[in-house]
This record gives sequence, C-alpha cells and structure tokens, in this order.
Amino acid sequence: MKKDVRHDVQEASLGLWNKFVKTVKKIPAKYKAFIGAGLFTLSSAAETPAVPHVDKEDTAKELHVDATASISADNTLTFADAAKSLNVKAGDKYKGVNMKFAEMEAPDLGHLFESGMDPYIMGKNSKGVRQYLGLYQMDIGGTMQTFLFGLKDKDKVVWKGIAKDYPKLASLGKTEAARRSSAFTKMFGDLSKTKDFRHKMDEYMRIVKYEPVYAALRQIDGLDFDKRGKVFLSTVMSAANQNPSPKVISTIYKQALIRAKADASKHKRKVTTADIIRQSYEVRKERWGLKSRYTEECRLALDWQKFEDVMSKIHREREKHLKKTAELRNSLKEMTPFSPVSTLVVHKPEKIKIAKIPPQVIKNVKEKKGRG
Repeated sequence: MKKDVRHDVQEASLGLWNKFVKTVKKIPAKYKAFIGAGLFTLSSAAETPAVPHVDKEDTAKELHVDATASISADNTLTFADAAKSLNVKAGDKYKGVNMKFAEMEAPDLGHLFESGMDPYIMGKNSKGVRQYLGLYQMDIGGTMQTFLFGLKDKDKVVWKGIAKDYPKLASLGKTEAARRSSAFTKMFGDLSKTKDFRHKMDEYMRIVKYEPVYAALRQIDGLDFDKRGKVFLSTVMSAANQNPSPKVISTIYKQALIRAKADASKHKRKVTTADIIRQSYEVRKERWGLKSRYTEECRLALDWQKFEDVMSKIHREREKHLKKTAELRNSLKEMTPFSPVSTLVVHKPEKIKIAKIPPQVIKNVKEKKGRG
C-alpha cells in the first residue's frame, strides 16, 4: 500500500508539473527569459520538493533553453526544461562601468551618472570651478556644510550632522575652501567605501533632498508612487539630484504619466512602470538637454526594470507551484494501515456486578423518607 500511495503521489506531482509547464508557456515572451533560472527539484516525489535558495545571482544569467520539459535520470525537473528563453540582461556596461542588476540598489543609478561610481571625484560647476564631491556629487558649499554640521528648519532639527561620528572629517572640512583640499577629498572618498558612511549619505539625501519630492509625487493621481519599485525610485532620485525642487520633479512625472497613458491607450493596454520611466527621460531631455546622458541612463533603467519584472514573475510562479504541490501532497498523506483480520480477537462483554446493600441501610433510608 505504501508503495502504491507513493506511486500515486509521484504521478500526481508530475501531472501538476506538466500543468505548470503549460501555464509558463502562456506567459508573455518578455517574461519568459528567467523562468529557466535556478533549479526546482522534485528528486523524491513522496517527499516535500526541495526548493532552492532564491538568489539573484542564480537568476542573473542569460538563458538559451529549449521549451521541451524533460526529466533526468534522477527525476530532477528544472524550470530551464520547462520554458523557452529570450535574452534578458543581468547587467551590462553603462557609461564605461559594468553594472550587475542583482547587486544594485536604488541610489546606484544616480551614483553612476553623477560620479561614474567614483567616490573621490570632484566635479566642476558651469564656471569651471571644482564644486561637487563624491558619489552624490554633493555641492561642497551648502549641501556639504549641512551634511557635516546639521540642518535646522526654524526650531526643528532636520538633520543633526555627522561631525560627532566623524570628527576628523569634520575638522578637515570646516570651510568650503578646506573641502577642496586633497586631504578632505581623500578621506571623504575612503569613508564613502564603508557601509556606515554610505548609509549616512543615503539617509541625508533621503531626508533633506528626496522626501519632499516623494511627498509631491504621492499627490499625483494614478502615479502610484509607492508601488512602482526601486528602479522607478532610482530615476526619481536621479532627477532630484539635479533639481531637488518638489514642484519641478512633480511636473516632470505628471507629464510623463500623461504621455504614458496616451501611448498605452493607443495600443489598448495598461500603463507599465517602464512606460513612465521612458517618458520621464523624454521630458527631462526636453527640459534639461543632456540628451546623450538621458538616453544612456534610460537604457540602464529599462534594462534593470525588465530584470526586476522577470524576477518578480519567477517568484510568483514558484510560490504558486509550491502552494499547489503542498496542497496535493497534504491530500495524499498515507493513512495508518488496517490490522489483518487474523489478529482481531472477539471480546465477551463482562457481567456487571451489583453490590448488595445491607438491610439496615435500606431501613434507614426509608425512615428518612418518611420523615420528609
């Protein structure tokens, strides 16, 4: 019986897998590329399927896989066997720097196009004066002053500064002229490579520069700012790096959304995050120029967004398959086998013994009843 039930479970699991394969084949072509990523093992059909650790590095590969699903000698099934693949980039060279999407965070888009990922670089302003430092290209005047020593809005402390945490850096950067020195720029660049200092920079930019912009974008009906993901967020950060005015950035994304809706309507489909990203760079080109930069920045953002879309699709399909497989296995759990008939024994019911009550006790009870 145990062997039969196990065989039934295996057959049912494979049937469910084939159904899943058909579902995968219906996924739009643009999502199929990474369905082949990683392994989904059903090496023992009678046990819970082994689920691989979902690591972005596992999925960050370009796959060229045949669509036919096959089962290897050890009964291992893979997503790679189940889906046809297109080329989806896991990264590329942008502005001369190799970028891996699995390792990128939202600020990195701005870091690349502001500083070329060079924490030591001192950029020049329109007058040719060295004025902007580091990954975020912070202005060494007002921006760096408040980053180091704090910022107040009336009586409220907006940013307390990092001088207490990094006293040596603060002592080297007391004035704008001092912040142009090689000693300050080197220490700033060295610190920018550490996790804690990067976190401080990110927090400063978020609190002082970005949050007012985010608040303005949340007011745009239909933009769904908080649901667009980190690639979209990175494009907003990039725009705010260049112009932190909430009104200016809000106008850009309002126009981008209008254009994205019009284009989607023309093709009778819903607006995607990629649509809004693409149109936001078109608006920026028209307003701010820098066509070559925005063309390349948009290319990176769209490639990265495609990668993230596929990653999300993989996770959803895996979760769906895991849930169905778990339900199937729970419904086919083995029951405790019955005992053979030959081992059953008929038991005769025992006779009930009634204790005899002494006559005096009965007499006493009757007398008490009579009194009542």
